[in-house]
Amino acid sequence: MVITGPAIIKSVTGEDLGLEELGGAKVHSEKTGQAHFVAQSDPECIDIIKKLKTYTEERKTQIRNIRREYRDMVKKMKDDKDISEDEEKRFFK
Repeated sequence: MVITGPAIIKSVTGEDLGLEELGGAKVHSEKTGQAHFVAQSDPECIDIIKKLKTYTEERKTQIRNIRREYRDMVKKMKDDKDISEDEEKRFFK
C-alpha cells in the first residue's frame, strides 16, 4: 500500500524511489512486518496457500481433540462425584 507516488516523494524529499521501495512486497515482508510470505509467481503463491491451509486444518483438529479431552475429563469428574452439576456447568461457560 502506497500513501503517495514516487513523483511526490521526489518533489518533497528529493529521493528517487520506485513503487516497490514505497510499499511493495519486499518492504512489507522485511521492514514493516505486514506480510509474512512473498511469492515470486502465482503458482508459488498457490503452493504457499495450500501449505498454510494444511496448518490450519491440523490446528483445528488439535483444538477439537483438546476440547474432547476436556469434556471427557469434566464428565468423569461429575460421574465420580468430584464436582456437582453446577460446577460442571461453570466449566463450559
